[in-house]
Amino acid sequence: GLKFFIIQIQVIVLYQSTNIIISHISGPEAVSQYNIAYKYLGISTMVYNIILTPLWPAFTDAYALKDYIWMNRIYKKMCMVYLLVLFCIILLTALSPLIYHLWIGDKIEIPFEITLFISFFLAINSWDALQVYMINGVGAVKLQTNVVLIGLILHIPLALFLGNKLGVIGVILSMT
Repeated sequence: GLKFFIIQIQVIVLYQSTNIIISHISGPEAVSQYNIAYKYLGISTMVYNIILTPLWPAFTDAYALKDYIWMNRIYKKMCMVYLLVLFCIILLTALSPLIYHLWIGDKIEIPFEITLFISFFLAINSWDALQVYMINGVGAVKLQTNVVLIGLILHIPLALFLGNKLGVIGVILSMT
């Protein structure tokens, strides 16, 4: 339980520091641009995570029963679902200028590059989510704790460095 708590704290710090760094480097308007694009594209990953959530206890049960054939079969099916999510991310990215115009009008302009790099981040993050649910299901939480900790330690200095060089895109690349 403590390891999961540590992971959750690390993830909160990681995501919240991103907004602070973007605001510091590019200003509050860039935070709005980032958050609008993230929330729009996050629709596909939100649905994906809803599908993935029951797999955690299912992987735990299968691992306890040493049902590796079932685990492998479900993993392959979820890889196919991931490809569908990837297609949705690509489609949402392609439609983003139209959707942003319908959604927020001329109130704020979202540069396509921000949408594109958030898409890249979400595609990688979605793939990672499948691995994390499986890792958590088999109880290899120490591995995830260490990886998240390394990511957290590297993210803030890397986000500042890349953000100063590339703006919001650099911060998104650091998250990726």
